[in-house]
Amino acid sequence: MANAVDVARVLKAGAEDKTSSKRLVEIMGILRRAKVTHGITPERLVEIVEELGPTFIKMGQVLSSRSDMLPQEYCDALKSLRSNTTPEPFETIAERLNDALDGDYTKVFSEISETPLGSASIAQVHRAKLRKSGKQVAVKVLRSHVREDMLRDIELMRRGADLLDLTGVPGMGSMTDGIDFNAIIGELERTVRDEIDFEAESRNIIHLYNFIKRDKGITCPKVYVQYSSDTVLIMEFVEGISVEHVDALKACGYDLEEIGNRIAANYMRQMLEEGFYHADPHAANVIIRPANSFVTATDEAAGAAQDEGLEAAAVVKNRASDFEALRKRHPDAAVDYLLSLPENLVPQLGTGDPGEVVWIDCGMMGELSNHERTLFVDMMKAMTDGDSHRLTDLFIEWGSVSDAPGKRLDYGKLLQDLEHLVERYTRDSAESIALTPMLNDIMKILESAHVIMPQSFVTLIRGLATLQGMLITLSPDISIFKVVEEYLAGYTLRTLDVGKETEKRIRKALMSADRGLELPERIANVLDMVEKGRLKIDMDIPDASQPIGMIGPIADRLTLGIVTAGLFIGSSLIYSAGMNPQLFGIPVMGFFGYAGAMVLSIYIVVDMRRRPRR
Repeated sequence: MANAVDVARVLKAGAEDKTSSKRLVEIMGILRRAKVTHGITPERLVEIVEELGPTFIKMGQVLSSRSDMLPQEYCDALKSLRSNTTPEPFETIAERLNDALDGDYTKVFSEISETPLGSASIAQVHRAKLRKSGKQVAVKVLRSHVREDMLRDIELMRRGADLLDLTGVPGMGSMTDGIDFNAIIGELERTVRDEIDFEAESRNIIHLYNFIKRDKGITCPKVYVQYSSDTVLIMEFVEGISVEHVDALKACGYDLEEIGNRIAANYMRQMLEEGFYHADPHAANVIIRPANSFVTATDEAAGAAQDEGLEAAAVVKNRASDFEALRKRHPDAAVDYLLSLPENLVPQLGTGDPGEVVWIDCGMMGELSNHERTLFVDMMKAMTDGDSHRLTDLFIEWGSVSDAPGKRLDYGKLLQDLEHLVERYTRDSAESIALTPMLNDIMKILESAHVIMPQSFVTLIRGLATLQGMLITLSPDISIFKVVEEYLAGYTLRTLDVGKETEKRIRKALMSADRGLELPERIANVLDMVEKGRLKIDMDIPDASQPIGMIGPIADRLTLGIVTAGLFIGSSLIYSAGMNPQLFGIPVMGFFGYAGAMVLSIYIVVDMRRRPRR
C-alpha cells in the first residue's frame, strides 16, 4: 500500500513535469480506444505500440528480446515491429547537415543521395562522397526533435508507472502480472540515450575498431571524426551482403560455418579480453564484404569454367566489370544480379574469398569490468563442469539478494533449481545445447530466488542470446556453447602464468596455515567473551517471521483471558461481602465487574472464531 512519502513523490513529479499535456492526452486516447484495462493480446499490443510512435516502437524492439520481463508470446509478437519508418524530406536533412557542417554541407560532400539507404525511428542514413578524398561514406542524421520527443515520452511513461505503483489498475490481464514497469522504462531510457548520442557511438566504434583490427577478417567502419557531431555521424560506407541474406552469401560461395565460428570467437574476445562488446549482434548488424576483388574471383571462375568447355564462361567474364560497377551503385541490385546467373557458375564466383566480417550500428555496447569478466569465465567453467554449487555462489556474488519482506533468498531452492538446470543442459554434447532457452531458464530461476542481477549481466545474456540467433541463421550446425567451451580452453592456456599461479597458491597455503595456528586462540577468546557476558549474538532464522508474528495475537488473547478471570473473581469476592449499594441484589461494583467479564468473554470467543487457524 502506498504511503504518504509515495504520494508526495508522485505529486512533486507531476508539479515539476514540463512535458506536453497534449502528448499525454494523445497517449491516453490511444490506450482508451484500445481498451487496455480489458486485457491486451500480443497482436493488439503490436498495433498499439506502432500507433503510439517512435519511442514506443523502440521500447517494443528492446522488449522483444526480454523474455525475463514479458511473456514469451508477447516477445515473439514484438519482433515483428517494423524497423523502417517514413523518411524525413531531404530538405529537413539538408538543414540539419548545414547546421552541423558550418552552414554548407556541400563543402564536405561532392554528392549525396537524397533517397535514404534506411530510415529508422531515431535516424536515417544517406550515401555520400567526400569532396576531398572521393571516399564513399554513410551519413547518419538524427531525426528532427527525436531527442526531445523520446525523452518527453519516457518521462510520461515514468509518471504512469508511478501512478500504477501508487494506485494499481485491476483487470490489466496476465500480461502485466509481475512486470516491473520501472525496470522496463529504465532499460528503455538507457537504450535511447545510447542511440541518440552520436558522439558516444563514434567513441564506441573507434574503441571497437582499435581492438578487433587485430583479428584477421574482422573489422568495423572507419569514423570521420572531423566531420561528425552529436547529430551527424559520418562513417565509411560498407559494401557487402548482410548476414540476413543467407541465400546471397551461399551464392557467393562463402563458407557460412567458418564465418559463423569467426564471428562467435571474435565476440568472445570482445567480452572476455576487452570487456567491451557489441550489445545488439543480430544479423542485420553484420555485413560480409569481399576480402578479395570480385572481378579477380570472377576471372578465376570464368577460367575454370572455360577449361570445362562451358559456353557461359565467356558471358560471365564479359559481365564481370558490369557487375562491379552495379555493385558499387546499388548492393541489393548486385545481389539480384548474382542470383540470376547460371546455377552451375554461381557457387564458383566467390571461390577463394573468405569474406570480411564488418560490425555496424555500434550505438549499443556492453561493458564488463575485470571482476565481471572473471565471474563470467568461472560461470561458464562451472556450467561445463556441472558444478552447480560453484555456479550458485557465483550468481550470488555477481548479483544482489533482495531484502524485501517475503522475498528472502532460499539458498537451498536456488541450488536445487540450478542443479536440475545443469543436469538438463549438460547431459548432451555441447553442440546440441540450446543457448537461448537455457539463458531464459537461468533468468527465471534467479527471479524466483529473488537474486537481482545487475544491468551488465542482463546485457551480456541478451547479447549472447541474440548472437545465437544470428549463428543459427548462418548455419544450424553452429553451437555458441561449443564455441564458448573451445574458447575457454584456449583462453585458460593463453592467460595461464605458471609462476604467478604457483606464487598465488603458495601464498594461500601459508595464509591457511597461519589461520589454522590461530584458530585455538580465537576459539578461547570467543568462549571467554561469552562467559563474561561481553559477546552478543544476533540470529537471523530464515522463514521465521510467520511463526514469530503469531506470538502477538496469542499474547493478546492470554492477557484478555487473565483480565476476564480477574474481573470474575473480584466481582465474586465483592458479592460475598454483601457491600452496598446493590443492583438486582448484587453490589454495584460486582455487577459491573460481572458485566465486563461477560463482554470480554464474548469478544474472545468471537475473535477466536474470526481468525483463521494456522
